[in-house]
Parts: sequence; C-alpha cells; structure tokens
Amino acid sequence: MTVYHGLPQIFITLNPKDNISPIALFYAGGERINVKSFYPHLYMAGDRLKTMLNNPLATMEYFHNTIDTIIQTMLKGGMFGDLIHYHGPIEYQGRGTPHAHLMVHSPESQYSDRFSSG
Repeated sequence: MTVYHGLPQIFITLNPKDNISPIALFYAGGERINVKSFYPHLYMAGDRLKTMLNNPLATMEYFHNTIDTIIQTMLKGGMFGDLIHYHGPIEYQGRGTPHAHLMVHSPESQYSDRFSSG
C-alpha cells in the first residue's frame, strides 16, 4: 500500500472500551440497560467483563459498529480532509478483545504547509 499510496499521514489506534460501554453490554444480552442513563460504577467491573467475555459475538458486533461509525464520520466525513485510502490490521489483546490500527492516506498538499517545521 505504501508503494501505491505513499506514506500515510495519520496513524490511528482504535480500542473501543467494551466492558464499560452500555451499548456493548446491551449487545451481550446482560440485564436490560438504559443506555441513556448508564453509570458503569453501579455495575461491578468483574461482572461487566464476564458478560462481555461470555458473548464474543457481541464484542465483535460492538467493535465492528463502533469502528464503522468512526470511519464513516471521521475519515469519510472529511475530518482530516480528503480521504485517498485507509487500511490496517485488527489485533486482539490478551483478554481477547479487538483493536484496530489504521493508516490514513490523504492528499499530501493539504498537510504540507500545516505540519512543516519551517
């Protein structure tokens, strides 16, 4: 990709915090959670983690929807200017939850004067 698109201008690591997200816990099918008035400190951390780890499909659904929303709104939405290309791997942490590293390629002309040292 670097040969074809050049060096990426932005490197982003996305690590959605699934065990404190009311949306992720809602996907996992735990008790009915009101996502508008959710307070993580009212639920024991071990219980939240166990709920997520017992339903890996919910973890992936939350991850996919969160990453897709970020890509659609930030990258494709123009937050960093015109988007040429983005790519990156999905990796798994020790406890089994995913995170993504994205390399973002934008037209270099938009950033050359903004980030120059001179």
